[in-house]
Amino acid sequence: MAEAAIKVKNVWKRFKLYNDVIIEVVHPFFDVERFIKVNANLSASNVVFVGTHWPTKGILFLPKIFKLVRKEVRDVKFYVLGSKTRYTPWLRKMSLTMDGFYVIGYRRPELYFKQSCILLHPAIYDAFPVVVLEAMAAGLIPIISDRTGSAEILKEYYGKLVLRLDPELISEKIIDILTMSLDEKVELSQKIRKKALNPLFRKEFSINKFRKSFIKILR
Repeated sequence: MAEAAIKVKNVWKRFKLYNDVIIEVVHPFFDVERFIKVNANLSASNVVFVGTHWPTKGILFLPKIFKLVRKEVRDVKFYVLGSKTRYTPWLRKMSLTMDGFYVIGYRRPELYFKQSCILLHPAIYDAFPVVVLEAMAAGLIPIISDRTGSAEILKEYYGKLVLRLDPELISEKIIDILTMSLDEKVELSQKIRKKALNPLFRKEFSINKFRKSFIKILR
């Protein structure tokens, strides 16, 4: 305990050395034209995850969340996309015991966005995953953890689409969304889509802001 306390104290000292440094935030951009052409299938009981298969992305929670949702929504399907890691074999092993849980691997996400209603991103930590913006632009309804940087653009949805990292809570919200009327899902999807189309996430805006921010810090 004493050793841990010393480490925390040393980290705090280092933080205090830098806590008056200028910090500029520049949001990432994404290919808006590529994903605005995609239309999510809001009638489908399909959930898609896109991310490298690392624990920080929340992949270890996916089987449990799927099982909880499956108890209430019998036709639900989970599509797990993303680059392979040493955890992928474990995911594939889990998929063999669960009908409807598919570990796809690395693919262009548009095909699965077209088949899905929800993007799930239960990250333990993720700075600002662009896939959340891509899915929003495609019309999917995102359900993400509050440890995901993308949560800042969904502030009014805290407790609704942005949730604390709890598999049971997340599964309950997925069930809520999948069992909503189509009209309700369409209305929510349209509101979310508009957020992703904010000029803030356009290439020109992002690059220009980065350039200005970099010069500001140098000065």
